[in-house]
Amino acid sequence: MLLVRQEYPTGLKDFVDLVVPILQEKGIFRKEYESYTLRGYLGLYFPENRYSI
Repeated sequence: MLLVRQEYPTGLKDFVDLVVPILQEKGIFRKEYESYTLRGYLGLYFPENRYSI
């Protein structure tokens, strides 16, 4: 059995550079998000930092 090993995924760069723009044009893949965190995206409560003044 012959195993071919890649040190890093080369197909990922091609996917991001070639496929994602097409999906964005069709409205399938987002260009911007409403929030910059997962918690904000899901609409969850932001707890206060207990160490801040």
